[in-house]
Amino acid sequence: MLVARLRDRVRLHAKASAGFGVARLATASGGLLAAFTAVGLFTNVLLARLLAPDGLGSYASAFALASVLAAFASAGVATTLARMLPTYRSQQDPFHARGCLLWAFAHTGTASVALAVLVCLIGFPLLGLAEQRAAYYLAALVVPLMALSRLQQGALQGMERVVAAQIPERLIRPMAFALLLLLWPALAEDAERSAAGAMGWQLLAAGAAVVIGTALMARYGGEWIRSTGARFQLRSWYRCGMLVAAANLAQVVSGQAGLAILPLFEDPAPIGYYRVALVMATFVGYSALIAVHPVGALIARLHAEGKQADLARLVTSAARLVWVGSVLAAATLVVFGQLLLTALFGHDFADAYPILIALVIGELCAVPASWRILVLQMTGRERMAADCLVIGAAIGLILTFVLAGLYGVVGAVIADAATRLVVSLLLVFRSRRPSAEAVSAVRSCSKSSTTR
Repeated sequence: MLVARLRDRVRLHAKASAGFGVARLATASGGLLAAFTAVGLFTNVLLARLLAPDGLGSYASAFALASVLAAFASAGVATTLARMLPTYRSQQDPFHARGCLLWAFAHTGTASVALAVLVCLIGFPLLGLAEQRAAYYLAALVVPLMALSRLQQGALQGMERVVAAQIPERLIRPMAFALLLLLWPALAEDAERSAAGAMGWQLLAAGAAVVIGTALMARYGGEWIRSTGARFQLRSWYRCGMLVAAANLAQVVSGQAGLAILPLFEDPAPIGYYRVALVMATFVGYSALIAVHPVGALIARLHAEGKQADLARLVTSAARLVWVGSVLAAATLVVFGQLLLTALFGHDFADAYPILIALVIGELCAVPASWRILVLQMTGRERMAADCLVIGAAIGLILTFVLAGLYGVVGAVIADAATRLVVSLLLVFRSRRPSAEAVSAVRSCSKSSTTR
């Protein structure tokens, strides 16, 4: 009886400690996200006031293209690292962990450089106006740096360094970019400020993020990086990575489709309105972003350890908190959105308010989708998430081309909201059905990692 009581107390203490650890990680992650959001908002305000709607539209289109290409280069690899490294750590298998790291960086580095070179050679001379091409060329140079930074983030998450994983991309790059923008007026006259100049500063900031990310990986993953041996499971990693890649690419393409396609049908100024409204609408997903990084690693670990009851409680509690935060943010933007747009970005951007309302609706539709995607990817059901996202991305691209061609920015916004709603409905419908492919995906991704 005494032993049973002691065992129960130990379990309760372990659960309390785990809960405290999750809260502490969420608080730290939320602090970094708050800094990232504040600096990002400040940066977009600076860009809007330095470049005006025309320049901001050209910069936004080039940066959206860079984001899509970086996603293609690192597609699925970062999430595969975040999933597989905790498994290898729990199995005390540094050789497969180091092999996974070597494979990830070799694959992403080669793909990102190839994409940048290919697009520079044959793509950009055919795209955009003459004054926009310099911004596109510089955006191509940003692609390898952004891809490597995302990979470093996934590796640090897999090492369960949740806070450190967010420092390069969410702190260093935006702060360096904001500092360079602040110094820009002292270095160049008004007539010399262009979208290409802003993209050049973004290139320097992305390089600084990669340098810091490299230092963090050397500090926290030294036993894996400096290990003398490595074992590879390329077939298993590529299989898992391809499933995640389809989902990640679909998300990025859906999110950036408007900015990437609108230059075919619109002048830069309306695209600038769209960019500003998009920046404000992302506050609706703020609470989900806080939860993704600390909760994602815990979901993967609890699933690997077979603690399904703890996993269910964690997911349910976090999802409720995410919904509350998203609804509060959406209500704030609906009521005070026009006032905030005018106060922050200037009177030139007051016309972005109707676009903001439509994007807020789309972001609310995306909240359940983003949460279900995280759970599916971290529990071996990548195929289910990928199927829904690929279908949604295809629908979104078709709608964006059609509606943007007919109605410009308004059509692109309607297509964005409709796509997010379709993806959420697909995920809700599919995740409630028993899935034999989920079991096979778990077995295929973990079979070779559980045996040596």
